[in-house]
Amino acid sequence: MVMDAASQKRRQTTIAAGFSLFFLAMLVFGIPYGIPSYAKQGLSLTSSALYPYVITIAGLVFSVLAVIEARTGFVAVSSDDGSVDSLSAPSIIARFSLVVIVFAAFYLLLIPLGALLSSALVFGFLVIFGGERRLLVLVATIIGVPVITYILFAKLAAVPLPRGDLPF
Repeated sequence: MVMDAASQKRRQTTIAAGFSLFFLAMLVFGIPYGIPSYAKQGLSLTSSALYPYVITIAGLVFSVLAVIEARTGFVAVSSDDGSVDSLSAPSIIARFSLVVIVFAAFYLLLIPLGALLSSALVFGFLVIFGGERRLLVLVATIIGVPVITYILFAKLAAVPLPRGDLPF
């Protein structure tokens, strides 16, 4: 059966909206009423409800993005032209060596700069090295990932992370 573009768009929107409603129902009703230890522990890293919440929220975000993509027809296209990079042995060794050097620099800078700043530098390099040039993605990755990781580990899990010698 051949579907025209409008019916295919409706079908994709309906499926994505169904997943969004499912994840929303799990978020509102399923997890709070289905996991008994949530009321006792709250939402901490040791709670049995944390990972269901993380998975459900991620599913909700991705399904809402699928609804938006189905409605608008917007598809994110990478900036490359589709050509295949040469994956010769020297090229692979050079790329791998560069990543090893970056992680060695991260290890050496961890005490002087602290976990937050050194991980932001590593993420920045890896994202730029990976070929990303969009400013919003760069800023969100370079700042967002280290800050969220720091909050999760240092604040919520009380893991002692190096703060660095800098005064902030």
